Amino acid sequence: MIGIALVLAIIGAMAPVFVLLRFLHERAPGPRRTLDQVQWLYAISFLTAFPAVFLEILAGGAGFMIVRVFAPPMLARLVVSALSVGLIEESIKYAFLRRLAYRRRDFTTVYDGVLFGGVVSLGFATVENIAYVLAAFGAGGVEHVILARALTAVPVHTALGMIMGYYTGRAKVARTERVRRRQLAAALWFPVLAHAGYDLLAFAAQADYGGRFARYPLAFGLVATIVTLCLIATRLLNRARNDRTIAGDAPSAPRDSSAAWRAAERVSYQVRATGVCARCGDRAPRLDVLCGPCSGVWAARV
Repeated sequence: MIGIALVLAIIGAMAPVFVLLRFLHERAPGPRRTLDQVQWLYAISFLTAFPAVFLEILAGGAGFMIVRVFAPPMLARLVVSALSVGLIEESIKYAFLRRLAYRRRDFTTVYDGVLFGGVVSLGFATVENIAYVLAAFGAGGVEHVILARALTAVPVHTALGMIMGYYTGRAKVARTERVRRRQLAAALWFPVLAHAGYDLLAFAAQADYGGRFARYPLAFGLVATIVTLCLIATRLLNRARNDRTIAGDAPSAPRDSSAAWRAAERVSYQVRATGVCARCGDRAPRLDVLCGPCSGVWAARV
């Protein structure tokens, strides 16, 4: 009976993860990726949990000894825990996403980033969920742990992974190095700061910091944070589904006063006026775009 109950508990811990994996896979625009392309990344993302635990133990102990000099012990522990967990977990997931997915040849769209980012985060959430279930199995109340994490930690991990993946996808299709670096910075630091804020509220509520007077404000702030992150992730997911930019497409022309832009503008005007490029004689695919054969660097996608 204990073995069956343990198996059911583990299945319950993994159920919300599989639901969200299917959601991300089904929402992919155009031809869907095969499950093999997603499963390998999901399975190998289990490894993100192990260095995270080790580094959190080290950072939590060292950070607490430093911060407690400037703050009360309880507040110092809350702040250090939130900052160390958010920074370490999101940095490791970001490193896995950059190393295992960003360099893939089939990572070509912004939605690919959302999908791969969500999958990496769900791999981490799977191991974390199972660990919490095993810890609660002997003490009782495992069903409460499963339900609580299905409504809080799993959606937050998924939302942060989707946000990280969205900005990583934007970096993948970026036209300039400056834009790429800015998007990659957002892919790392937005989830880090959001995760730290969520953990600060969660740890404070769990420790009953501030007593009964702070209990309801902390609970409201925690729920509001979860809902806000899920709404942001959903909005970015829909934006990624409608983004047809492909990595490696020709960049659009910067509007500046350079001679190259002025020359391209003249060709564009001639194409719009006649439908035929005055430079090479090629017919424009559409009257409001530049000629592709002789000005490919400026050509827009059609």
